[in-house]
Amino acid sequence: MMYSDCMPFESVPERYEYLRFSIRFAIQDANFPSSLGSPVCSPSTPPDQLLTVLLESVQAVCKKQKENLSAKEAEQEIEILAWVLDNLSDWTLNAEAVARHFAILERKVQSIARQAGEVPFSAYLQSKRMKRIALLLEETNLPVSGIGLQAGYSTSSTFFKAFPRVYDISPSEYRPLFSSNES
Repeated sequence: MMYSDCMPFESVPERYEYLRFSIRFAIQDANFPSSLGSPVCSPSTPPDQLLTVLLESVQAVCKKQKENLSAKEAEQEIEILAWVLDNLSDWTLNAEAVARHFAILERKVQSIARQAGEVPFSAYLQSKRMKRIALLLEETNLPVSGIGLQAGYSTSSTFFKAFPRVYDISPSEYRPLFSSNES
């Protein structure tokens, strides 16, 4: 089936008039960016110019849609990262769990972690957990073994092995560095 078979027009001018109307309607419906000016589609507009206007209009609409999508994606990424921070204490937290919670692909979670500066997601997660642990060691008197569990490590043993890999000292050695006058 050809394009002309789908159109209930008897003449080429009727087709062009329909296209002009469609362009005007699409531009109004999509809030055509005023920075591009108002496209001119009069009855005397030649077909090649009409197609140029149509192409420019479609490109403008696509650009606007992409900007809207980018804003939505950025908002979702912020929501995901905030959720991860709120759920650091869950030792089952991983890229698969985040993907399942937000109904997105796991590779999207990995991509968000890369954009946030850590690769892969597991490194991002460990970095955030370690920062929380360091803060808890610096600002609280909670037992060191409990801090690891509170930050999302499944066992104290796992925590006591992971901490020195990041800070080059044990959590017990780290804490006194920040408690100068407390005894």
